[in-house]
Amino acid sequence: MSAPISLNQNTSFMRISTIIIFLFYLINIHATEFGTHWMCYPEPDDSSQIWFRQTFHSNQKPKIGKIALASTGRCQLYVNGRRVGREVYTSNIENDSMCIIERNYDITNVLRKDSNTIAIWYSPGTKSNTDKQISLYYYGIDAKGNRFSHPLNENWYCRISPGITGKNNSESYRSIGYFPRWKYNTVNLLGWEHPIESSDNTLYTLRSKITPITKQEITHIYYPEQICKEENQYRCHFTKPFSGWIRLTIRDAKVGQIVNIGNYTYICNGSMDEQACRRFTKEYQQDVIISGDERFKKLSIQNIEGLEIEEQTEDFFTY
Repeated sequence: MSAPISLNQNTSFMRISTIIIFLFYLINIHATEFGTHWMCYPEPDDSSQIWFRQTFHSNQKPKIGKIALASTGRCQLYVNGRRVGREVYTSNIENDSMCIIERNYDITNVLRKDSNTIAIWYSPGTKSNTDKQISLYYYGIDAKGNRFSHPLNENWYCRISPGITGKNNSESYRSIGYFPRWKYNTVNLLGWEHPIESSDNTLYTLRSKITPITKQEITHIYYPEQICKEENQYRCHFTKPFSGWIRLTIRDAKVGQIVNIGNYTYICNGSMDEQACRRFTKEYQQDVIISGDERFKKLSIQNIEGLEIEEQTEDFFTY
């Protein structure tokens, strides 16, 4: 006959059971976006690329600074005007599934003592009918040893960028609408708006930051083997097929002149030299047609490059 369980033993068992249940609860809420705070442009759509930015003021440089970034689209992250990471863009939706990758960056080395500006260039991804665009936390330890955490919220600023991401991997960019200071702390915020909270109640699963994830990186640069110049277009053939971008160097184009590279459209700004290239989409390339509007035949293309972009696996992100 077994001995009866004492009151103390029963209490200990109940405590252990409660702890186990609580741990499972924490795991489950983390798997369903625990800690995310989704924001979006006030009038979101499925094609507009959006700029988000905020400047954080301080008297001393933080000892540690990190960023946790989640998105239903594709992003480029900047701190004090500098691109963070080696990837050409982040793709946070995993294989068009219900799983979102939360990417973590250590930005301590690029922080300054007076102010730090965090900026994101966001492009819609393959998920439609959602206004969950960005969830970001800037966190770390300040100069006095105190922990801090700043979410992307309604105090940030946002505006529509000159880029558009269309269907079937199409993309367009109006270069005359771009001003490079948008990601620095000296930008004039006239015309900027404040983001709003997402109204989408869909719950996505977050991948752990320690799980190997893929990055989009340029691995090779190719040049056309053959270029056939016709009156209003170029036909370019690359020896090796690849997935990635075509990058043009253009000289002395007119303001508003249109250049088409496959299903990518670039609108020139009229500077002496400018480059036309995708930002958030990639195409399978080998035989490429480059064309434009009625002024294209006068266009001087200085260089044509094929940039192969491949997925590289890495455990975590630092800068």
